[in-house]
Amino acid sequence: MNKIYYSIVSILILIIFTKARRSPGLLMGIFLFGYGLSRIFIELFREPDNHIGFMIGSTTIGQWLSIPLVLAGIYFISCAKPKIEDNKIIHE
Repeated sequence: MNKIYYSIVSILILIIFTKARRSPGLLMGIFLFGYGLSRIFIELFREPDNHIGFMIGSTTIGQWLSIPLVLAGIYFISCAKPKIEDNKIIHE
């Protein structure tokens, strides 16, 4: 059931940020950042795996595995630049 919610949120993000296609990497960065944050938030309410349990400071392995997604999203957002066509920056 969680995968259905993730798919719906992903589609909404892509619809809302369709103008982000003008900047290569921006849409992917927004998606990775939002997906990582939502995973970290959702993991607050889930029971940890029985064989792993809690990690450092009552965090779960799912939260730790989501941190690279957030960092990758920040990287892609910071590196995104608008496309330039004929010395004009596209702003639509």
